[in-house]
Amino acid sequence: MKVLHILDYYLPVTMNWIARLIESTEDEATHYISSKYYSPEQAKLDNRFKSFGIASSYPVKTSKKLIHLFFKRAFEQQIEKFIQHENIEILHFHFGNIAIENIRLIRKFGDRSIVSLYGYDYEYLYHLKTSTKKYYQEMVSYGVQFVVEGSYSKSWLESIQIPSANIKMVHMLFPKELKKEKHFTNSKILLSQPATYTEKKGQDSFLYALASSKNKDRFLVQMHGEIADSYYYKELQKIIKLGNLKQVTLGTKISFEEYGKLLQKSNFIVNLSQRSKNNDTEGGVPMILKDALASGTPVLTTIHCDIPDWISHGYNGFINHERDISGITDSLQYIAQLSQSDYQRLCFSAIETVRLKLKAQITKNELIDLYHGRIH
Repeated sequence: MKVLHILDYYLPVTMNWIARLIESTEDEATHYISSKYYSPEQAKLDNRFKSFGIASSYPVKTSKKLIHLFFKRAFEQQIEKFIQHENIEILHFHFGNIAIENIRLIRKFGDRSIVSLYGYDYEYLYHLKTSTKKYYQEMVSYGVQFVVEGSYSKSWLESIQIPSANIKMVHMLFPKELKKEKHFTNSKILLSQPATYTEKKGQDSFLYALASSKNKDRFLVQMHGEIADSYYYKELQKIIKLGNLKQVTLGTKISFEEYGKLLQKSNFIVNLSQRSKNNDTEGGVPMILKDALASGTPVLTTIHCDIPDWISHGYNGFINHERDISGITDSLQYIAQLSQSDYQRLCFSAIETVRLKLKAQITKNELIDLYHGRIH
C-alpha cells in the first residue's frame, strides 16, 4: 500500500518520533513524506521526501511563512496531482491543525484520510480556535479516522461529538527492549527530564517539591531541552536559586544518541505533566515516559491525559495529581528510602509494562490494521 504523510516540518533529528512511526511499517507500506517546511539537507538524504513545501532552517522564519501562504494553494494542487498520479491509498495527516490547513484535500480524499492527534491539537487548539470542533466534525462527515494514544484522548474527542467509530487507538511504542541493571544504594539518585522547558511539562512543580524535600541532597537532577517560554525558564532558575538546589542543572537540548545514553544512566525519568494556564496539555502520553519504561527506568509523573494508561503508582513508577507539591514531595521521600531490591523491582516492572507490546510489535500492527481499513 502507498501512504502519503503530510506534516508541518520534516527533520527526524528534531521530530524523531514521526520518523520512528513511519519506519515501523516500512516493510509493509511504501511511504512518501510531504511537509509545509523541510530541511534542504533532509530532502537530499531521504528519497521518501516530496518537496511540496518551503526549504527552511528551523525554527521557521516569518519570511518563509509568508512565502508558504502565497504558494499554499499551488502546493495543495501539486499534492493532489501526486496522489492521483501515484495512486496514493492513504493520506496520513500528523497533527489536527495540519489537517485543518489541508481541509480541501480532506474534502476530496476524506474516505482515505487519517488524522493523528498528538498534544496541543486536542484541548489547546480547541481553546484557541473554537472553529476546531466544526472542522473535526466536518472531517468525520467525509469519513476521516482520528488516531489517539489512549482512553482520555478518546473520551475528549467523544465529548465534542466525534463518533467512537471514527476514533482509533495507536499505542506509539518504538524502542527495542534495553534491560540494564541499575544501582543507587550508596550514591546519588539521578533524576532526569529531557523535555522542552514549558509549563505543561511540570518542571516548576518538580523543583518546588524538590526544594521542600528533606532528602533533596540525595538527588542529582539533570534537565535538558529547548526554551519554549523564556519567562517560564527564568522562573525555573529563580526556584533553583531560592531553593538552594545546587544539584540541579538546566541543560540544552541533547541529540537522540545522548538521549538514549541518558535513559540508561538515569535512575528515574521525571515528567510531571500538567495543564498549563493557557489550557495546553500533553494530549496523549509523553514519548519519554514510554521510552523510559522500555529501557527499564521507572518514572515520576502525574495523572494527566493518557499517562494513567501506562503508569501504576508503586509498580513501575510514582504518579501524583497535577501540581500536588505535597504528594510529589512524599514520592521523592519514598524514592530516597528505596532499597536496592525494591528499586530493581520497579525497573523490572517498567520493562514488563511494555515487553509484550514490543514483542507483538503493537504499533506496527495497529497502524497496518488502520491503513488496511482505509483501502476500498
